[in-house]
Amino acid sequence: MLGVLRSVCTVVGAVVLYCAVIAALWYALIRAGRRRGRKHADRRAAARAMPVAPGGAPVRPEPPAGSWDDLPSWLWGDRPWAVAVVLLGVPAVRDRAAPFVDFANRSVDWTALLEQARAWPPDQRLLVQSAYELSARVRGRLEPEDGITTLS
Repeated sequence: MLGVLRSVCTVVGAVVLYCAVIAALWYALIRAGRRRGRKHADRRAAARAMPVAPGGAPVRPEPPAGSWDDLPSWLWGDRPWAVAVVLLGVPAVRDRAAPFVDFANRSVDWTALLEQARAWPPDQRLLVQSAYELSARVRGRLEPEDGITTLS
């Protein structure tokens, strides 16, 4: 009789162990599926939030540039900024002009840059002054007294 009881307990223990292993595998499988589903849902939500150009192609937002080499394509749509960046990005002045250029906000501290450029060699000063005048003319805010002759 003791042998039969031992056999029954062994079978019941094996079934319980089998159920525990299957439950653990099922839990891991469901968890992985939910994680993958959440990941795809995030991608779909991001794709829905992405603006679309008139031609139907998605417009990917570009991160702000951190240096001369990271200039994004929108630069060419903002002409005053493009003028300033192209002229101030010339190797002769780019390192000296970089502290005055705020790439993230697409702005130049013209007052400080022009003041600093007064001590630079004439060719470099001309690049800075040309950048200032051309970008100001594009924006339509250059006054006659702000020309190169008064800044020299």
